[in-house]
This record gives sequence, structure tokens and C-alpha cells, in this order.
Amino acid sequence: MQNDNSQTMLKIPDLGLGSTFYYKGKNYKTTGGSTYKWQDGSESIEFECRSGNGKIFLEFEKLKDGKLDVMISRQLKNKSKIEALYSHTDKEGYLNEKIIHEGTEYFLEKRHDGVWKEMGFFTESESFLCYDYFDADQKKFLTVEIWEGDEREYYQGTRIDESEISQITEGKPIPKPNLFHKLLPMLGFIALFGTIVTISNYKNKPPETVIPLKELKDYTKLAGNSKNYSVLLTDMKYVPTENDFYHQYKLIYKNGENIEVKESDFTKVTAANFLELYNKMGMEVGAQSTVGSNKQKRELIAFPPGFASFLNENFGEWNFGTTDTSWQFHRAYQELNNHLYYKDRPPNYTDYVKFKSWPHSKFEGKEQIYGTDQFIKTETGKNTFWGQASPKLRSQALEYGKVQKEEDAAVIRRNQNRYNSRVRSSGGGGK
Repeated sequence: MQNDNSQTMLKIPDLGLGSTFYYKGKNYKTTGGSTYKWQDGSESIEFECRSGNGKIFLEFEKLKDGKLDVMISRQLKNKSKIEALYSHTDKEGYLNEKIIHEGTEYFLEKRHDGVWKEMGFFTESESFLCYDYFDADQKKFLTVEIWEGDEREYYQGTRIDESEISQITEGKPIPKPNLFHKLLPMLGFIALFGTIVTISNYKNKPPETVIPLKELKDYTKLAGNSKNYSVLLTDMKYVPTENDFYHQYKLIYKNGENIEVKESDFTKVTAANFLELYNKMGMEVGAQSTVGSNKQKRELIAFPPGFASFLNENFGEWNFGTTDTSWQFHRAYQELNNHLYYKDRPPNYTDYVKFKSWPHSKFEGKEQIYGTDQFIKTETGKNTFWGQASPKLRSQALEYGKVQKEEDAAVIRRNQNRYNSRVRSSGGGGK
């Protein structure tokens, strides 16, 4: 009687915990497993695999055409290699679209969000950011994963054909939830409704979600009944040990016939707030004026300092007798030149004309001229915390801010649904 070997030949999707297989002449055993859910709705499965002291990660995903996309990767732990990759950032902290690593050019295929979950029931999960780089042949890849607290992991690997994995033995099947596991959280929620609501409201209280322009309304109350005031974002801070973000503001307002100034301490803000004004340091993020429709404009966009508050006929005038049409404050308001940083960056008449016709003009706030990058080059900006922060710290703040913003949003969604859904073993590859 002839044996039917097809009954016993296992394929990659049959892998389980404790399975063994051969790859490039070495025998590997799966010692851990994870699942990934990606922002496009797709999922992939990954196994941590060991052979002696060597460790690789095998990740696979079933494509729409039924084929498997299989990747093998190894974590990079060589400090010099990691630092070489970390240096591939632009001035705003984003990873470059092309990386040259060990003589091979890699191109950014996508930046996407994922949720890692350890195999099993009621196991831990964590969200992260993933940058996938491939060579021109779409064969070799580099993956940069950014986890909570700006923890970064780097992986190098290759896309393989599934036939390169052979002699697979059966292991413990990948756990799949049955009806009981699916209903258990719901049953627990119903049974402990009062307790869960109390704990959820306390432990997962959603962060403030208002944008800074509206958040500043409380701060502008310090101006009393003044109809003319300006709020400038004067400094920013990121504390990596606490993963906290801060803003510092300056309030300039007219009190009777005098100009008064109040400067805030560093004020803690959410990641979303920090990112909202990341490029607007030195700009006017809150303003009110008795002239024109400035009050309406102040809540929609950040403007160059003074444009929506003091740059009008009540406080000064444009001098058309000069080559560059300069601005001059009336004698009583000369101090505004210092408060609005006009000695460092005088207002531009062409920009002001566009501002007056906004939103019908293409005036976009002029962050590239008046915002963070230019402000920290001025004498005033150089002496700020953010002006003296290292490029690495700025990059960390930007990257972690994006991660934290998503996590905050997830907390809000969980609370809205009144339903709450680390030892991490992750590899590269993304998807």
C-alpha cells in the first residue's frame, strides 16, 4: 500500500509554537509567536525562531491572490550600525526616504501603524510605528520600529520563497478564540458594569483634546477686558524621561493706554497639542483686535507675530517712503518692537497684504519664514530651551509625539465605547 505523503507535508501556515523547520541548512525551532494588525486592515503572523545561539524572525502574510509573502529578519544590535541608521533623519526628525546601508540603497516603501499582540488569550498588546525600506529588487529590507517612549528597534532581512522553508514539524496550534473567549469580556462588562465604569473613568481618563488655539482662551482671561491682545508661543520643551510635552506662552495686551506683558511658566500639553504647533514657535497663536475680522481669524490659523493684533492703524503705520516699506509703531507703543521680536524679524508688507485678504489669498501662516526653524536662529530664539535642544531630542519629541497622539486617541475611543480591550518578542518586516 502506497503512503500518501501529501497528508503529512506541512506548510508555513501550519507552523505552531514548538514547530521545527529547516532554513539554509539549519534546523530552527519556534520559541515564541506574535500577530500584527496593520492600519490597512491586513494581518500577519510572526514566529521567533532559534537554532543554537542564533535567532531569526519568520513573518508571513496571506495575500489576496492566495500566495504567501514570507520574510526572514534579524535584529540589528551593533551600535555603530544602529547609529548609522538613526542619523538618516531630516531637519524635522522624519526618517529619510532613502537609506544607504552597507553599500545597498534602501527606499522607503511605507510608514504605517501597527498593533503587536503576543499569541494567546488575554495577552498583552502594544501599538507602534513602522518604517519599511526595500532595495530596488524588493528583496532585501530594513525595518525601523518605534515603540512607546521612543524605543527604537532595527531589523534587517530578506523576502524569501516559501519553498525555502522545509521539513516543518507540527507544533502547538496558534490559539484561536472560540465563542466563549469572544463573549467573556462582554459578560465581564455586564457583570461588573458599575466597577468597570468607575475604574475606566479613573485609569483611562481621556486627555484634553482641544487644540491650543482654543485652550488659550483661559490664558487670555489674564488680559481682563482688553480688546487688543496677542499670545505668542515662545518656547517648547520635551522631557524624554517622563515623555511629557510643554509650551511656554507670552501674553501681550493693551491695558488702558499701556502695554502689559505676562509670560507663562512651562505648561504641560498633550502630544496632539504639541504637534499642532510644532512648526509655529515665535508665532501668534491667539489674538484679538478691535480692527477688522481678526478675532475670527485667530482661531483658524497661527499668524506672524502681531499680524492679527497690533499691526493696524491704532498702533502704527507702514512707511512707504522706505525701500522695503517698513512698519513703524506710534511713539507710545514703541516697546511692541521688542515684545513682538521685530528687531529680529521685522514684518513684511507683502505678507501683511496677503494676510489682510486671507482666506481668499494663499496666505498659509508663513511658518517657513516666521515659524520654529527660523525663530530659533534669532538671538531671542537661540536662548530658548528649544533653541538649545539637540537635533536628536527634537527628533525624539516629534516621533514620540506621533506615537503618543495615536495612543491618546485610542484611549478616547475605548472610553467612548465603554469597553477596554509588554516582554515583547517582535521582529522586522512590517508589511
